[in-house]
Amino acid sequence: MVILRRRTIVIVSLVALLFLTGYLNYYYDQQLNNRGVVQTNGSDKADDAKPADTDKDIQPPSTSPKSNDIEVEDVPTSASSLEQQAMTSSTSAATFFIEYRLEREKVRSQEIDTLKEILTNADMDKESKAEAEQTLSELIKTNETEMAIENLLKAKGFKDALAFVHEDSTNIIVSAPSKLTPADVAKIQDVVMQRTNQPAEKIKIIERK
Repeated sequence: MVILRRRTIVIVSLVALLFLTGYLNYYYDQQLNNRGVVQTNGSDKADDAKPADTDKDIQPPSTSPKSNDIEVEDVPTSASSLEQQAMTSSTSAATFFIEYRLEREKVRSQEIDTLKEILTNADMDKESKAEAEQTLSELIKTNETEMAIENLLKAKGFKDALAFVHEDSTNIIVSAPSKLTPADVAKIQDVVMQRTNQPAEKIKIIERK
């Protein structure tokens, strides 16, 4: 009965973590769908220095891993955006990055606190604590990787950046002084690949206008 109760606590805690993670991903997707952004997927690093073309229609993902073309999408705007008013001023880009970074830190902090509660709970068995410790270690590693990517991108000349690292993919939102060029895309891909060992086709780059 005691073991069953412990298992129930662990399950509830993990469900709470999944809910928080799902909320962050939902919030992220809503931001992309509610504001006009340029979304770039590249299967290979681009060498040309000319600006990327922008299409008004959303294009399907490229199926050729050897293509040097840069796919650009314009995501339609929506008046229902929670952040729309904050992003309509001349400092909208800066506001977006600040607010989004604060939101991410808030959710991650809640995740870490939940895991630490499991680790410090005297009623938890060793197996449950070991699982929580592994999850906490992975979460901390993800945080460090995201921060490193963001700092490196800013050091390479991008005004601001947000990195969202997942197990098999990475999403990058970047603020650039001007429209991203193929050289800029290659630069971003290099940073992410070095830090995550993920291939270029798994890296999604969104230019924040």
